[in-house]
Amino acid sequence: MVPSWIRALLVANGVYDLVLGAAFLVAGARMYDAMGVTPPNHWGYVQFPAALVAVFGAAFLVAARAPGRHRDIVAMGVFLKLAYAGVVLGHMFKGSVPALWTVFGWIDLLMALLLAAAWSTLAKR
Repeated sequence: MVPSWIRALLVANGVYDLVLGAAFLVAGARMYDAMGVTPPNHWGYVQFPAALVAVFGAAFLVAARAPGRHRDIVAMGVFLKLAYAGVVLGHMFKGSVPALWTVFGWIDLLMALLLAAAWSTLAKR
């Protein structure tokens, strides 16, 4: 039996990543403008990562249906969250990243730790 907190964590990550990815995919310009962040020279630099985040959101929702069977998706989620948090928070500590990104960085660091705990719990089953 999979603990219910693991399913809830995967659903939360799935919804979070789907919404965030979709928001930046379809309304990236408005979000950058609202936050006062200078956009890149081409929107593809925003849209491609946004699409990847949305795809991971869908993967988390798939994994939530059968976490034990989709433990590999949980592991990839840990790596995704650590990659983003590592890059953004690394730049934050150098003082060179807009605050908009650091909020997501801290959230992803927390989610990486929780997903790692879920992955470890699933390994014991």
